Amino acid sequence: MQRYLAAIAVLGAILAAPAAQAETPASITIADPAVFAAQLREMGYAPDPFSPGEVPTSLIHSGSNSYGVVLGGCTNGKDCSYVVLFGSFTDIVNPPADWVAKHNVDYDVIKVWLNDSKELTYSTPVVANGLPRASFRAAVDLFIDSGQSLA
Repeated sequence: MQRYLAAIAVLGAILAAPAAQAETPASITIADPAVFAAQLREMGYAPDPFSPGEVPTSLIHSGSNSYGVVLGGCTNGKDCSYVVLFGSFTDIVNPPADWVAKHNVDYDVIKVWLNDSKELTYSTPVVANGLPRASFRAAVDLFIDSGQSLA
């Protein structure tokens, strides 16, 4: 009888133990925006929650800067196939079209354009699904460095 009581006590202790927090996959996944946001947090970025809808969007904060993140190629806001990173300069409004065109020739990683407010904006797509985190971080760092060079 004591063996049964001991077995029940052990089973009760196992069931009462707090569940370990599930780790996110080692490779980047953008199939679920919430999992991707958790991965960004684990990598040291501070993402805002992704907006609901067909095209999930967020901001990530790195140091004193913020960058937009759009998930593209999604089905009902999930199972996305690529990420677009973008940044803009609120202090550079309506630069000359030939200047913007020249910078699109000069920069291979980023596309330079004007947003709806005519602010200088730059973006880059990243096919991120399945990338090792180090490779995704390298793509983000190159995007950030390119934007700083543009400034």
